Amino acid sequence: MIRFALLSLLALVLTAVALLGFRGQTSRRPPLQPWNDMTEQSKHKPQAENGFFADGRAQRPPPVDTVPWGRDALNPDPRFALAAADYYAMAKIPVRIDRALLQKGRRIFNIYCALCHGRAGDGQGITTRFGMINPPSYHDERLRTMPAGEILKVVTEGKGQMGPYAGKIELADRWAVIAYVRALQRAWNATLDDVPEDRRKELAE
Repeated sequence: MIRFALLSLLALVLTAVALLGFRGQTSRRPPLQPWNDMTEQSKHKPQAENGFFADGRAQRPPPVDTVPWGRDALNPDPRFALAAADYYAMAKIPVRIDRALLQKGRRIFNIYCALCHGRAGDGQGITTRFGMINPPSYHDERLRTMPAGEILKVVTEGKGQMGPYAGKIELADRWAVIAYVRALQRAWNATLDDVPEDRRKELAE
């Protein structure tokens, strides 16, 4: 009986030493992991193949309309590689304005700006119904003649009650929003002479 107790005690000591005695020790061998618990995961290099995805690529494209953190320093767009002060000094929008840009600007404007500024840019957004002070109308002469770079600064850094949107809207899309604001301003103050002749019949009808 005593012998059995001594053997049991010895086994317990050896087990304790095996489990606890070597904690903190270093080894060149990988640890034994009966259960992985996601401590180690597969790694794929950029441009490598990966059969898990339908397109066979390991590197995944960013989701649509996501905002990247910082800039792509390896391949910067020359139109957007200037310092902030250079952008703020611009009198005009430095990108080509077309229907696609205006449609993108309208979509982003309706997401981030229309709540306060209103869909027409008249400063009558839904937030004004709940006690928020009316923001200025885009159709005031001061904002109609404001340089594009100055508008960009306000969108980027914020002003007054308006917070900065640099972390929510990437630079290229901020220009798209400003282009759409310019379109709103022109439409608000448009006359019949601004309508193409082949479209005037639609207005008459």
